[in-house]
Amino acid sequence: MTRTIQAILLLLHSFLLIIVFTRCTGSPIGSSNIVNGIQGQINVAEAVNLQNVYVWLETIGLHTRTNEKGQFSLTLPQTTNSAGIIGFFTLYFYATNYEVATAEVFIQNGRFNFTKGDFDENGKMKKSITLKQNFNIYTEVIPEVVTSDYTDSVQVEVTLQAAEAQVSVTLPLTQPDRGKIGGVLFRNLNSGEVLTSRTLFKDQDGNWVTIERPETIIVNTTPTIRYTMFLPAEIGLATGKYQVIPFLLTQNPQASLELLQSMGENLESFGSGYLNNPFLRENAILEIE
Repeated sequence: MTRTIQAILLLLHSFLLIIVFTRCTGSPIGSSNIVNGIQGQINVAEAVNLQNVYVWLETIGLHTRTNEKGQFSLTLPQTTNSAGIIGFFTLYFYATNYEVATAEVFIQNGRFNFTKGDFDENGKMKKSITLKQNFNIYTEVIPEVVTSDYTDSVQVEVTLQAAEAQVSVTLPLTQPDRGKIGGVLFRNLNSGEVLTSRTLFKDQDGNWVTIERPETIIVNTTPTIRYTMFLPAEIGLATGKYQVIPFLLTQNPQASLELLQSMGENLESFGSGYLNNPFLRENAILEIE
């Protein structure tokens, strides 16, 4: 009888230790408010594809891009350098030709803490984010569909228009006062391959040459139009559909150097690296049949 009572007491003691251990290792602020992932959606007033908006968490260096609906998600990995950090941090939403928007997150010891900040207990963004446009980029290609043996020129027309205030835009590969865009990129929608075309200008001797004499133009609420012509066969455009992207640069004063550097190198180069610039634009599609 005594041994039976001792066995029961031993079991009760072990059970109590398990309860105490579980409570001690749990979060002091409630596990339901600490999650390692966040998600949300951004919007714009214009009818543009929202894919590629850059989402960047300062200090931690975590980043992602939105999908075509403007949705995003971020997860703090277990190896994150945020371990031991406590405080509010800014989450940036950046599109090159739009104003920068932000949200706040609270991080405690390497995890998101949703008792504070702009995300609810499930990690979903509570505040509404609508990016405000600085200037619009509309591209048109004429004709839009050509055959693989097409020998005539195709025209690319680019319209730039500021939403409100004036905006400075640089065309790096052109000649001032000639009305040309200078350079165009073609991204194959199937393979992702990027090809380029540069505008040719006549020099003093009558030869057709490329020019790297940047032109900076002031874009206001009155549309500014630039164009170029190219021969699809000379570029090497095979059968398929291509996104037609004008090569232009602008400085967004709201974007910090740290944010820009976090996007990688070659953002201002005339090649595939340029496409990492998160422009929201109305791109033309050229189809080669």
